[in-house]
This record gives sequence, structure tokens and C-alpha cells, in this order.
Amino acid sequence: MVQWAVRGDDLNTRPRSGGDWALRGFRFQDAFALWQMSELLTCNGGLVALRYEGAQDVDLMYTDGRQCFVQLKHRPDSQFDWDFACIVMSSFATDELDALKSDGDASNVSYRLVTSSVPVGLEVDSLVRRVKIPSNAASLAKVFPPEIVTGLKKAPQNRLARAVVEKTVVDIRPGVDPCGDMRELAASRLMRFGVPYENIEAVLSVLANALAARRSFDPETILELITPHLPQDHLGRKDVIRIRETPYTSPMATAPFYAKGAFTWSALAAELDLKRDAHDDIMARLVTSTPALHIISGPGGAGKTTMSRRIGWDLHRQGKVFAMSWDPSLAEVSAWERLCGFARAIRRPALIFVDDLFQTEDAVEQIARISPSDPVVILATSRPEHLVGQKIDNANLDVFEHKLRTLSASEIKGLCERLDLPLPASGDLRDFEQSGNILLLIMTLLGGSVREYAKNLLEPIRHRSPELLGAYLDLCLNGRFDRSVPRTILLKRWKSPYFEKEEVLDNLVFVARNSGAYLRSGHANLSQGVIEAEYIDPAERTIDIASFVNPDNDQERRFAIGMLDNLIRAGENHFFELKRGELDQTVRSLIPHCQLADMQRLRRTAECLGISDFERLFAERLATAPPATGPDAALLIDSAKTAEDFQVAFPRLHRFYQMNDTGYARRNFIARCTYSANNNQKEEMLRSTVMWLEAHHYPSAEAKSVLDVIHHTRQLDKSLSTDVTIKVLRGAPRDRLVFRTACSIQAFLKDVELNALIVKCSDAVLTPENVYRDAGVFTIFGGAVRNRLSEVERQRLFDRAIEVLRDVAALSQQAGGKRLSRRLFEAALHFAPDAHLSVGRAQIIEIAGMSRVREHSLDSLKHIRNMAA
Repeated sequence: MVQWAVRGDDLNTRPRSGGDWALRGFRFQDAFALWQMSELLTCNGGLVALRYEGAQDVDLMYTDGRQCFVQLKHRPDSQFDWDFACIVMSSFATDELDALKSDGDASNVSYRLVTSSVPVGLEVDSLVRRVKIPSNAASLAKVFPPEIVTGLKKAPQNRLARAVVEKTVVDIRPGVDPCGDMRELAASRLMRFGVPYENIEAVLSVLANALAARRSFDPETILELITPHLPQDHLGRKDVIRIRETPYTSPMATAPFYAKGAFTWSALAAELDLKRDAHDDIMARLVTSTPALHIISGPGGAGKTTMSRRIGWDLHRQGKVFAMSWDPSLAEVSAWERLCGFARAIRRPALIFVDDLFQTEDAVEQIARISPSDPVVILATSRPEHLVGQKIDNANLDVFEHKLRTLSASEIKGLCERLDLPLPASGDLRDFEQSGNILLLIMTLLGGSVREYAKNLLEPIRHRSPELLGAYLDLCLNGRFDRSVPRTILLKRWKSPYFEKEEVLDNLVFVARNSGAYLRSGHANLSQGVIEAEYIDPAERTIDIASFVNPDNDQERRFAIGMLDNLIRAGENHFFELKRGELDQTVRSLIPHCQLADMQRLRRTAECLGISDFERLFAERLATAPPATGPDAALLIDSAKTAEDFQVAFPRLHRFYQMNDTGYARRNFIARCTYSANNNQKEEMLRSTVMWLEAHHYPSAEAKSVLDVIHHTRQLDKSLSTDVTIKVLRGAPRDRLVFRTACSIQAFLKDVELNALIVKCSDAVLTPENVYRDAGVFTIFGGAVRNRLSEVERQRLFDRAIEVLRDVAALSQQAGGKRLSRRLFEAALHFAPDAHLSVGRAQIIEIAGMSRVREHSLDSLKHIRNMAA
């Protein structure tokens, strides 16, 4: 963990403490500190810490270890001359010496003078422009105060002066009210973060009151200070990265992090984790494009979660992303739109962690709905077996898999050094390298074997209380499959509501979700070791836990279904067969209370138990039961294999989406309507869905799907089709795919109002980047609107088209690829006024000459000449 270069007793030297008496009057200093605190909130520019000083004013620390010591001098009535500059740089020289004394190296330290004074004199001018460094350094060395140079010979004095002059940056902020200007910058950054306008002054006051000599701030401190003034649905109140940089000073202190599967942000802050060989490559690729899905796949215990968090932590602290863990609420359209709006406001992508992606249904559903304009990157983990047969059904999302399958010899060596333990024997070393299971290696190193390690771990819990041990074993039974347990069930079984706070369970039991309604154990491998060490019969304990489940409670019922499925997944057939009768009774007790998706999850267990009437009961439920949740609706859509089946299910599905605000599987419902619903049903769906779109600010995926229905069904009511298309295009005016489909619809609707709206939206959509990606959008746009424009309008659009095409041709040259096609060059002709076609021809020829796509250029030129003939 990086420390301040100047620290300890060096903070009490006269230059650093002499200004404490004036802190309350330093409006300039406070205004600068407020501005930097607002930047610190999102690690802008890699800023990760701020320290408020007395005479030395403000110190800044960056993610790469750079530190900048800032002096602020508000002297509007005084000149900034060389004498004044030397006084300031002499204090910087003290910092340079202190940094050298503390760390032996001051290469990461720089200095900044912020002043409102007007510079005068050639020496000051050269200092501001950072020229004539040798002569300025020589002048500075001559005037160093005795307390700085005592004991230093002339050569070290000169080197000191040279270092200070080279590292000093002068920031001149003249003006009528520079303090007010910096407060405005802070206010602007806070509003961008999402602080309501009416709360800005209150937040600035809170931050100003927190300023005290020697106090340090990190992003989490700032967030905690302003949280009471954020809206209730603001992301800052959710699971954003929040850590406390708790230092770990001895190798033995790393054991809880490594051996208990105990992931904590503070452990990453203290750099306890082992840097993996693949870290730098994945990190470099992570923010190259948005939206994107990056999946780190590997066996259980490979270190996927810790590695993904380390990468996210590093990017977050560099100010390149805003990182947060997946929250189920993000599956709702309104919450997702707030996330994307927030990311756009702070001008950096949101990085969202999803553990065990394909076991997190709401996350998979949301990923399928991501729009090409969403500024998000999903960083997920998955086991290899979960990737088989899985597909992210969204052409607008770049998907990358990063495989974490083995351990390298250097990684194993680094781990042993961290734990201060010897390397395994060469034969064992090869086995661990091939397994890729870093947690298994750790537990073997620390305990001799996983089972022995688990036994040692359980002894203090057993000694503390049987109830704590019982609850922990319940968590481990489910933790083998990364499942959490409802707190209500643990309370009914073991009577202790907050046993996770017990000291003996520290770093062994965790709150699984933001609501605190679920608890979980540590890593799956450790949980499996605990169950084996205690010789637990999984089937017997599953039946015992299930007896406490209230089947009318959705959370408890779904937990019980998952627990039963665990037995099947584990392949523990000998336990299963011994308890077949009791398991059959448990399943049958759940069936009457199950919703459609519950029945689907219970299906495999019922099949293994041989419950002969389950399929009949399931089919009856599918044929008659209304969907109660988004997963129910998704199941009903998938079960309708033919158009006739879907038309029968349509009333139940349509009513569900009318009565529920959810976005879960809504896009699938709209898409199925395109080809499977009859025209009356399509019109019903359009009327209700357009109201939902309006309420949710026209999310791109659903907006595009609605227009697809109109585009592929020309027999719909023309007035309804026109009205819906206009509303959707107005609501999502900058979405390329929505715009493209609206143009295709206009080609057969031929509506005057829609035509004008398409032309109005074209400037925002037909950018060089969009046309470079999708050349066809230009041709479709031209074909839709050309014949309904005046000559003046056509000329304006033609000029705009030429400008965009010129930029696209330049992009094509820079990329070095053949991304342009003949239709790109022809596109501008859709707008060319007949009287000026020869002018258009000359411009198109010029652009064609810029492109590397020679064969396409020649074809285009022939086409242009034929039209001009």
C-alpha cells in the first residue's frame, strides 16, 4: 500500500505547521480542496487520495503512486515575482528532502503552485513556461534558507534545486473571483455525479466542514460524506466499491484472505492478492470497447473472483471506470437506465461484476437487452462447464472469454513467498499447475490437506457453540454450489439472528445480498472440505433444512428447490437413494405452491425421483396458470413452440406485461409477437408497450423490437404504426438501429411528419463512426426520405453527406481495412439535386480517390457516370 512521501514528524516542521492558525481564512485553499474532492469522488485522472494541510495546503496522490504537493497562494493585489517563487520552491525543497529521507527516492513526487497573482519578470516567465531550467535552478540554489542546506555540500544543493525546478508546475488562476470559479467546478462535478441541484450547497458545506489539518480523504470517505444528500435510488447508495485501506503487516495476517476464501476490498487495497500472469492482458483489453462482456472462466478455486475484482479495483482507482457489483435491481429497466445515465454523466463506463454469470438469471437477461450505446462493461466469472451451450443473444455486445485453467510455476512460487512457506515437492507442483486450483494449493500448504485444514478451522466454532456450528454447516452445505441461505431459515433452525458477527466466524460467513436477507459461506472448495470433514450426509441434511421451509414464501421455496437440485448436480447418488422416499415427500410438498419457473427448476429433481405425474402437472400449469414473475413469462414464451401456441398464450402474457413494470423477457415477448401473434394481438401489444417505453425513457432493445413488429407487418393499422414509430424515434433519437428501422418503415408508410422527424434526427445518427460501422444506414436513410424533400433540403443533406463520407473515407484509411462498400459511395446520390449532379460527381470522385477500396471505388464511379449521362 502506497504511503505519503512526507509523513510522521515531518508534518510538524515549521513550514508545514506555520499556517494552521489561518485555516479558517483560506478560502482559496478550501475552494481548491473542494474542487479536488469532487474529482476524487470518481478517481478522475487517477486521483485516489487527498490530504488537507496547513501552510503546505493540499497534497494529492494518484493511482500509479505519483504524489503532488500543492501550495495555494491567493494574492490578487501582489505580483508573482522571482523572490516569491523562490520562497515557495524552498518549501518544496523541504518536501523533496523529506521524501528522500522517508523512502530514499523522490522520483514519484511533484510540486504545483496555484496562485492568483500576475507573474512578472523573465525568470518567472521561464518558470511558468518550464524553460531555462538550469539557470533558474542555479538562481534558486543561491537563496536556499540555511535550515534547508545545513550539512549539504554545493553539488547536492545544486541537484536539489534542479529537481525542484524541474518538478514545479505553476497554475495561474487570475480573475474576479477564482475561489468562486473553483467552487463552480466542484459544483459541476457533483451535479454530474448525481447530486440534485438543490443539494449542491449543502454538500459543499459538508465537505468544507470536513476539512481539517492533517486529515486525509479517499473516494469512499467523500462518498460517505455526501450519501445523505443523494437521491434514494442513486447508485452511490448501492454496492459501489467501498473499501477501507486496512494495512496488513505480517505474512501470517494474509491467512484469512487466502485460506478462508474471504474476499475483501481492503485486502486488495493492501495488495495481499497474488498478481496473476494474465492480469495485465485482461486489464488492457477490458476498456477497449463498450458495451462488452468479459468472462473469466476456470475451475472452482482458480481465483476467478479475486482476479476479476483486482482488475476492477485497479481500473476503478485509475479513474477509468466506475465499478460496482451486480445488483438484482439492475434487471429493472429504470435502474439500468439510471446506471447508464450516471456513467455518461461522469464520462466513464460502468464496470459491473457478476460472479458465476450463467447461474445469475437476471444478469443474463439484462445482458441480452444491452443497447449498443450503453456505456457498460460486464466482468463476469464462470466455470467452464457452465459455458457449454450458453449463448449471449445480442449482436451489439462484444463477448470475450479469458481462460484461467492452470497455475504457472512463477505464480506458485509467488504464493509460497506470500505465505512464507516452502515450495511443494516437484511432483505435487506439477499436479497443482495442471489443476489450476489455487485455493486447494493454499489449504494444502497451510493444513497438509483440505480435510485437515477444515477440521482445524471448525474447532473454535465447535467450542464456541453447537448453534453456530450447525448454522455454519448449513451454509457450507449450500456453499459447495455458491448458493446462499435465507436468514429466516437459519433463524428458525438456530435462533441466532446475527451470528455472522461472531468473532469465530469472521471471514467465514458473509452477507450475500444488499438486503441482508441471505448469508453465505466462503469459497465452494472450503465448504466442500468442511462437509467432508464432518462426515455430513447431504441428503439427510437437505431434508432436515427443507422441513423448516415455508412453501408460500417465495424466497424460502426457491431456496429449497435449489437445495434439492444441488443433490442432483453433486452426483451423490448413494445419499440420494437412501433418502428417496423422504425426498419424494419434500418435492410433493412444494409442487402445489410452485410458480411456472419453480416447476421448471424442480423438473430434474422430480425426474430423478421418478415422480410419474410431475410432467402432467407441469403441462397443466403451463396451459392455464398466469405468469407471476419475469422468469415465468420467459418460460411461457419459450414453451409456445408454434404460432398457434403463442396466440393461445398471448392473453396471459399480455396481461402480465400490462400489469407489471418489469423488463424481464419483455423484448422476447415483443419479438415473438413479430412472427407468431395475429395482427389484432400485435396492435394490442403496440398500444400497451409504447406506454411502457415512454415511462422508461425508450430503452433501445425494446424500442428496436417494437419497430421490428411494424416493419415486418405492413397490414397493421397505418395510423397506429405511424404514431408508434414517431413516438419511438422521438424517444430514442440517437440510436442507430432504431433510426435505421424507422427509415425502413417510412419507405412504405410515406408519412410527412415521420419524414421530417427522420431528417431532424439524421445529424445525430449519421456520424462518421456510425456510418463506418454500418454503411447501409446511409442508403436506407436516403431511399426513405429523398422523394419527399425540397431541392433546398436535398442540397443541405447532400452537403452533409459529403462531409460525413469524407470523414468515413479517412477513417477507412486509418484503419487500413476494407470497411467501405460501393453503396457507401452511392449513398450521397440519394440527396443530390438533379441540377447539380455534376458537382456531386466531382466530390464523390474526390472521396473515392481517398479510399483504399479501389475496386469498390471504380464500380461507384461507373455508376455515377451512368447516372450523370
